[in-house]
Amino acid sequence: ALLTKAYRNYVEKGTVYDEIAIDKVKETPSRILMYAKYQMVLGKPYIPVIHTSLLKYSQTVKDPFLQKELSLCMIEYLQQYAQKQPHLFPLLEEYLLGIDASSFNQIDSFRYRLLTLNILMKKSEWEKDAMSYLNIEEQLMQLNAIRPAENFYKGIAEKTAAIYHIEFTRDKEKAQEHLNKASVFIASMKNYMGVKQKIYTQNSLGILLRDLGSYTEAITIFESLLHSKPIKENGIALLKVHTSLEKCYAALNLSEKAHFHAKAVNRLQDSINRLRQTEAILEKNYDYHLAENERKIYQAKVKERSLYQWLLLLIPILGISVLMIFFLYRIYKKSRKEVKKIIQLVIKN
Repeated sequence: ALLTKAYRNYVEKGTVYDEIAIDKVKETPSRILMYAKYQMVLGKPYIPVIHTSLLKYSQTVKDPFLQKELSLCMIEYLQQYAQKQPHLFPLLEEYLLGIDASSFNQIDSFRYRLLTLNILMKKSEWEKDAMSYLNIEEQLMQLNAIRPAENFYKGIAEKTAAIYHIEFTRDKEKAQEHLNKASVFIASMKNYMGVKQKIYTQNSLGILLRDLGSYTEAITIFESLLHSKPIKENGIALLKVHTSLEKCYAALNLSEKAHFHAKAVNRLQDSINRLRQTEAILEKNYDYHLAENERKIYQAKVKERSLYQWLLLLIPILGISVLMIFFLYRIYKKSRKEVKKIIQLVIKN
């Protein structure tokens, strides 16, 4: 109940709850599912336990709906980190192939197709494979063919098309057209997540205008973003907005304003570097405990396996022993009868 409330409050109002310990939720399929979704909307770093728990339950739960949600959520969770951890691409492709999407409804089919497309684009961008855009274009057409009527999904489809044109066709005019459409669709969402999506879509549009040389238009967008909650609560996003403003003002020879944003960039960069150093220390500590826990689990499995192997060895020995005892007993009974007959014959004679 707490996780559901935390997730709903963030989506609706942008309210963030205190950290909810992973140990409290990882043992229940529905809880780890909601916990993963909550971590995704908050943009939190990768947590291995979420991945392994989602994988375990997606393979063991019997409820088809829950199994589907766990599988899709696991891929949605992992694909957020694929560009920084490219070793995840083969794993993600394997997970996608393992899903039977034939019984999906329209929204789930859209989610599945969007995941396939995003993973393909991220992989192609990382591999610098310019020719793969033909395959991506085909996937994009399939996505548009099944997109639901709700404005949220229309906005996501338009934004995905814009990213495709920015990264692969380099057609920035088409990209701008798609981003403008995405902004209109997403603006209809009145909750916090809708506002957040709109802000980040505007940021993409600002970057595009900056790269096209429309610096004055880009500045108008970036200046408005500086005062928005989704940007202010994300240090890296705020850093990027100040960086864009510095570039725009420098291009217009407005050195005083460019210098102001350059100083803001330096302050934020120092803060982010200190935060990353702290996170690295915490991550090492976390990795140590995770490795220690995995070592204990492995040792327990080795002991269990050893006991199992001994049982496998003992069972045939016990079986043979039982058979030998049985045959010896039969021989004993038969011999006893023979002895009795001999004794009786001796007595008669």
